Amino acid sequence: MNWRVPYGVLHLSLIFITMIKLTDLLKELDLRGGDLDDNITIEQVLFAFLEDFQIDEDEFFTISRGKFNSEKFDLKPDAVFNPRLFKKTTIAKDGDYEFIVPSSYRGTLYLVNTKGTTLDTYVVGQVDVDKIYVSANSGKTKPYRIPGSEISLTYINPKYRGKGLGVKMYTMLLDAYKTVFSDNTLYPASWNLWMNKLAPIGMESGKFIGAEVAGIIVPLTSEDIGNTDLMQGIGVDHLILTIEPPQVLLDIKQALSGLSLTNGDYAIYEPTSNLKVAQLDQFVDESGSIEEVIENADLMQMVGAKDDDNYSIIVVATQDALALVREVGDDVTLEII
Repeated sequence: MNWRVPYGVLHLSLIFITMIKLTDLLKELDLRGGDLDDNITIEQVLFAFLEDFQIDEDEFFTISRGKFNSEKFDLKPDAVFNPRLFKKTTIAKDGDYEFIVPSSYRGTLYLVNTKGTTLDTYVVGQVDVDKIYVSANSGKTKPYRIPGSEISLTYINPKYRGKGLGVKMYTMLLDAYKTVFSDNTLYPASWNLWMNKLAPIGMESGKFIGAEVAGIIVPLTSEDIGNTDLMQGIGVDHLILTIEPPQVLLDIKQALSGLSLTNGDYAIYEPTSNLKVAQLDQFVDESGSIEEVIENADLMQMVGAKDDDNYSIIVVATQDALALVREVGDDVTLEII
């Protein structure tokens, strides 16, 4: 997982070009990973909200001329906001808070406080979500065809920061989609939220917290979660949290029970050419150690805490199955997960 530390506060003047959405701006700035509090202003989010829900911005913003004669938008103080004046679809609800989208859903969800009476007290935050589908014909997919949502942007209104709403955002999305993935880039604040607040949920019985690495998903242990330095260096692509894990994730969790990636208990390998599990099993039968299996099957280490191949357990992603190879004494065995 890429670890992105902002170089400092990036001051963006509130300049909008007709029909350019906030998410388009974020793509251009390459800021779509994690916590954007230092990069995006609340005025930009509120303006995007009005644009997405087709609400006249003149009721809430005054327009002035800024640098280079560009238009600058300033929020009108205490302008009354009536949520009954626009159409919305509610994705999730928790007390006074709702995740809403326009009728034409495009992936941006807004967290709102239904008790808010002004625009900047009604709009609590914004989340950019990519839906994950079972079939590639429908859209984006993940290993094992696990449906859910991938969160690629979060923003909290300054008025609501420090109140635990970052966690509420994720738990509401978790209730709605049952499975959430992180983006492949996390800011420090988002990483800490995942490790300190969300991971304990996945450690509960019947749930799952893990990492997508090298095209497969593996569980995270308490040692993994507590070792940030090692976690940054093992090649994690995405984090995953699910409250309704499919059987395949429970099987993987059971097979790797008590084993930690960051402690070097095992590593993940891939074949350098097409290799089926039956072929790997033949290499295992012919080998007296895991190092021989790695050499004979021409495997390449994708994720691991060690620089060499000195492992007693490796996970191999073959063409048709996920295999666990163990070395105990002079015996090497293969187990299909």
